[in-house]
Amino acid sequence: TNPEALKKLIELLTHFRKNDYGKNEDKYEGKSYHAPELEAVAQGSPHYTARASKAFSSFVSEAKQGKLVKSLKIPKIFKSVLRDYQAQGIHWLHFLHEYKFAGILADDMGIGKTMQALVMITMENVPGRPSLVVCPKTLLYNWKNEAKKFAPALKVLILEGTQADRAAMRR
Repeated sequence: TNPEALKKLIELLTHFRKNDYGKNEDKYEGKSYHAPELEAVAQGSPHYTARASKAFSSFVSEAKQGKLVKSLKIPKIFKSVLRDYQAQGIHWLHFLHEYKFAGILADDMGIGKTMQALVMITMENVPGRPSLVVCPKTLLYNWKNEAKKFAPALKVLILEGTQADRAAMRR
């Protein structure tokens, strides 16, 4: 036996949880970013005989080939105003969302983060599930104006004021 390998596997498995989705088979799920390490531990030791799901194997294979970030079909209303680097940022954000990673847009002011976020909100819009944008108070109405101009189908509510004011607005 290899106590170091076992310790590493146990430590890694604490990031996963059982989820059988109502079926009679054991399924485990966890964060995608643990996938390459789990694969390396499971395949790198003669002590484990684990079977990976197709989704897991596909993710690891795509990650190794560098094919995770795919081009999306961006809504027409945005295509004419987006710069190439903004479209690449949208593809990157979609990749993060698809594989349940976390991430933010962070760069200099004035180069299109609002537009990129509006594209993502529009593309991922699910009726009955609001999106929340947290921004400095000075940008609230800029966000509302940009949404009205480029994503007129989105319903925008600015929540500001006292706690009681915000609660009334939400209702």
